[in-house]
Amino acid sequence: MKERKCFMITFGLGGHGMELESLVPCAPCSPYSHLSGYSTPETFKFTEYEKFDLEGCVVIDKREVLDKNPGLAVSMPMCGHETKKFNPDDISEMMMFGLQGEFKTLAQLAKTGNFSGLDFVSPELYAELWRQHGARIGKVEGDKIVWEGELPF
Repeated sequence: MKERKCFMITFGLGGHGMELESLVPCAPCSPYSHLSGYSTPETFKFTEYEKFDLEGCVVIDKREVLDKNPGLAVSMPMCGHETKKFNPDDISEMMMFGLQGEFKTLAQLAKTGNFSGLDFVSPELYAELWRQHGARIGKVEGDKIVWEGELPF
């Protein structure tokens, strides 16, 4: 049995990061974890992560984008662990009226889509924001990464 489901692998200038969710109960700890290493998409070894379920995992290669604009490493939002897709339209005007302080600020950011460093966004939105900056997006299929726009071998 696999211990964890990987829902995102990112490749940056310093290596790779993996966002994981536990498949076994782990209370009182968080079921989410982050693992990092020094691989690139070309050197990533699937055999090193056999205890994780990688199938269907979203992969983002940010290296070329960060080469051109390294400031994005800190100005882009972070990937949150919430796997439900957030719909900003769910925040009604009545709800906005009742919010105060930082809660209102966060709701306004969500409605406008103006996220920045230290904000958390859903994995889907995270991938889309990096796609808009030109990052390569793919998925794990078996023991390889299949990039958008490329046919599987």
